[in-house]
Formats: sequence, C-alpha cells, structure tokens
Amino acid sequence: MKTNLLLVLALIFVLSSCYTPSSLPSGVYLQNSNLMEKPLYKGENESMLQISAGYSKLGIADSEIEDDNNFFYSGYYDYKSTIDYGFAEIVYGRSQKRFSYALGLTGMYGSFRAESSSPVVSPRGWKYATYGLGAKANISYDINSEKVSLRVAQLQVGVSRDFGEYGELRDEWYNVGERSEMFSVTHPRDALVYNASLSIIANFKVGKYSRIRLGGGIGYMYVTEIYENSITHQFDCGLGYKAFDLIGTFVIQGSDPAIIDEAYKIGLGYRIPLKKNQTLN
Repeated sequence: MKTNLLLVLALIFVLSSCYTPSSLPSGVYLQNSNLMEKPLYKGENESMLQISAGYSKLGIADSEIEDDNNFFYSGYYDYKSTIDYGFAEIVYGRSQKRFSYALGLTGMYGSFRAESSSPVVSPRGWKYATYGLGAKANISYDINSEKVSLRVAQLQVGVSRDFGEYGELRDEWYNVGERSEMFSVTHPRDALVYNASLSIIANFKVGKYSRIRLGGGIGYMYVTEIYENSITHQFDCGLGYKAFDLIGTFVIQGSDPAIIDEAYKIGLGYRIPLKKNQTLN
C-alpha cells in the first residue's frame, strides 16, 4: 500500500514536471519576417513597387493549460490553436551597385481558433477574428553580377500591432488576475511586435524573363509587455516570371520549448517599375 502510494505521488510529480507552456501569441508574428523583394541590379540603379497578397498560417505548439479553479479537480488540459489569415503588402525597393534597401507596409485579416478538453474552452472551442497592421524596412550589402545578386548581409526591422476580437480575448486573460495563469504566455492587445534579422539571399536570373530567389537568416523577435521574445530562423524562396513573383517564407522558433509549431507565408506579387524603359528580368 505504501509502495503504491509512493508510485502514484511519483507519477503526479513526473506529469507536473512535463508541463508544456501554453500561449495566446500575437497574430502578426509573420508580418515582419519575410524578406522583401527588390529589383535585380543590372549596371544602373533600379527601383520598383511590388504589390502582393497571400495566405499565412501560425500554428501554436500543442500544449497544456492549467485549471486550478475547479473544486473537484485541479490539473492540466490539452490545448491546441491556430491563427490563419490573408495578407496584403506594398513594398518599395531600390537596388544600387553595392547596396539595396526596401520599405514596406502590410496588413492582415483572419481568425484565431482553439480547442481544449478544459471546460473553460469546451465544448465548442474558441473562434475569434483578428487583424493587424505593420511596417518594415531592410538594407543589405550586395555583390552583383550579370545573373546573380548576392545580399551577403541583410538587416531587416519591423513593427506590427494586431486588433480585433482576438486582441480583446488576450486583454481579458491578461487582466483577470488568477485566471490568466491558465496561459503561461499572453499579453494585452496593444503590445507591439518587433523583429530584427540578419540574412543572406541570392537572386538568380534564369533565361530572359525568369528569376529564382533562395535565402535564409537568423532573427530576434521581441514582443512588448511579455515573454514571447525568442530567436527565429527563417527561410525564404521565390520564383519570378516577368512582373510576377511567387514567394514563400518559413519561420522556425528557436526558443525551448517552442511556442510556435509551424509558421509560413505563401503569396503572389506583382512588380511595377519606377523608371522609364526599366525591365524586371
């Protein structure tokens, strides 16, 4: 009997030690992360506007939430959530012989969904609208040839803020005191998301009208008023044909344990030259 009791206590201790942090993260994580398009340098200064739109998904890692407000049972419940949204961006890019820079504005609209065995979230789960706005800029040192543009040191910074029903939900859990302990990571809706990244990216000219872009980098995400700050690893790829670009960005969170399980953006962009007789090949 005594041995069985010790085993039960040990099991409870192990289960408590395996607690995984849960989160109500910002919905605009990815808006600052993707590397902005700039024109290929072809012997003289080039500038362009790019208008793009697409789909993005932010998957929060499966975790557990603690509910100690139930008189009959206190423990952990499984919890999973996602943020899906559409986005639109406009970016001004300029390329010169040894460096290039870009400035961009972005917006998103989507929904936050959550499921859990906790009676607080069950039985129908949560679904809340979310939208956000942001601005970003980058500058890079470039090595250019006739068919390859290599951005060997690219620094990008951005700031974003999200709004909507999901922001109100975060406000509620941030301000209700003891109940907010169910989520180990949350913040008020007026928090800002800052991102700075250092990356390398290569643009290859393929044929007369086609382009390939490959790149990656490391960044640091900082969210005001909370502990979501973490190192991020991002990978960027794109295919271009004439004025069109198909672009993709994938972000991996470097914190342990990671709050974000999957994060990616896929979009289609259209380039507008800003110089007479400028080509976009």
